[in-house]
Amino acid sequence: MNTWLQANIPRAGEEWIPLREKFEGGIIESVSVLEEFENNVLHRVEPYLRDRDILRLEKREHVIKDPLAYYVPYHFSEMGIYFRINKMISDFRAFVSKYPWPNNITVNELWYVYVMTIFWHEMAHHVIEDVATLMEWMGKARYPLMPHLVEEMFCEFNAFTTAEKQLSPPNRYNIPILPYANLPSGISKGETAFLNRRLILSCLYYHWGRNNPTSTYRPIVRIEASQAVDGLWNGLWNAHKGGYEVVKAPYEIYKRLYCTTL
Repeated sequence: MNTWLQANIPRAGEEWIPLREKFEGGIIESVSVLEEFENNVLHRVEPYLRDRDILRLEKREHVIKDPLAYYVPYHFSEMGIYFRINKMISDFRAFVSKYPWPNNITVNELWYVYVMTIFWHEMAHHVIEDVATLMEWMGKARYPLMPHLVEEMFCEFNAFTTAEKQLSPPNRYNIPILPYANLPSGISKGETAFLNRRLILSCLYYHWGRNNPTSTYRPIVRIEASQAVDGLWNGLWNAHKGGYEVVKAPYEIYKRLYCTTL
């Protein structure tokens, strides 16, 4: 096999591995502070709500309905990522309340990691569509490229591995449900920040039940996914992480980020 192609194929069997489940720490925030934070988030997302689009599309073929977000492929004029904001807020509250967080981790930092893990998962669905589009042009395959379960696991693998290494989106783009564009200092740079990201992601892993061997969203690369995306994956994925458009879609995905209460 060509060395370049081999380097760009995700390794079958590769899996994101968390830290141990239990750790020592303190209580992160009072309930009143958390409620104020949630209210600020809900106020911020109001201009991005698109419930009518989701009501019209959610049962259409190829529209992906994940627990906390939708991905609408660019086969539809309403293409984009739709954060399920009410479900996210409810689940985030349960997540925050479940663990005794270290004193140096804030609710803003938890929310940032939480949101970006969901975002990168949905972005992976988009890049899989890009790979399928290129393969269709070459007469090799068509969308969808792989079974749904395999795709969800692959997207979750990319979500966790990317959130650990590159938490923020490209500088010129904003995620509408984040209170500010810049990374909070506690998860930004340095060894402590990296350990904080690992810790938060590990807790998220257990909170979402990704440790269950039968989980639909276990973050692992199945051989079917590795074979399906072939040598196109790493180049396309890295380009999207950098905010560069490789396959000419009707709209740039970073400009199609919405919310829904559904």
